[in-house]
Amino acid sequence: MKQSAFSLVCSCMYVILMLSQMLCSAQSTVLKHSTEPPMIPVGLDAYRMWDRLPYHRIGVRAYMRSTYDRQGNNRTADASHFLYQESDNFNVTLDVRGTGVLYFKRTNHWHGSPWHYEIDGNDFIVSETATEDPVVAKKKLTKTTFIPDNLFPNPLAWTWSTTKGADLMWVPLSFEKSLRIAYTRTFYGTGYYIYHLFSPGMDNLSQPLRSWAKTPPEQSILNLIRQAGTDIAPSGLSLIN
Repeated sequence: MKQSAFSLVCSCMYVILMLSQMLCSAQSTVLKHSTEPPMIPVGLDAYRMWDRLPYHRIGVRAYMRSTYDRQGNNRTADASHFLYQESDNFNVTLDVRGTGVLYFKRTNHWHGSPWHYEIDGNDFIVSETATEDPVVAKKKLTKTTFIPDNLFPNPLAWTWSTTKGADLMWVPLSFEKSLRIAYTRTFYGTGYYIYHLFSPGMDNLSQPLRSWAKTPPEQSILNLIRQAGTDIAPSGLSLIN
């Protein structure tokens, strides 16, 4: 019993000592205050600047939209619920006004492709390996990609031959005034989207928001994401310090 009491006292003294050291360290540290909002990583910077993840993003709002059944019945499992149709090959699933970045897009397989990515009024066609002959795609194809694949490379883009069900895209697509996504084909046209909208006049962004330049993602970003999961249990005292 005496030994247990002694151990408890020693533990308490150790905790008090550590707290005292932390307090002294905090008092000696000059905290920097600013009247400006924190910088917000945008575009590919969102993947590069992990240290900004815990900061408040003042002036930004995230949205998720989809082809859900607007009547609330989950009819056809949220497929083919288009906002409107402009022509037989332009069936709109997403229509956004403002300044922002599309960060995520998902479709079931290649459904709906070729897809229209209309950014600030400029239409750009994106397709997939299975687009040309979708009827026999599952039987004939074992490896599929987005087209053009240099603009939508892995690991920022994955197709159904790997995921076993969905085409996924994480390439940031920035827009200054508007964004529309439309499908050429309407059979089982599912779509799920995540995008950010920014308040007008924001100057605390990591880079100016411009219309998507249709350039490939930086190789350094692709290499960084490919490292995910390669060191799930890092070791070393330097990490603790």
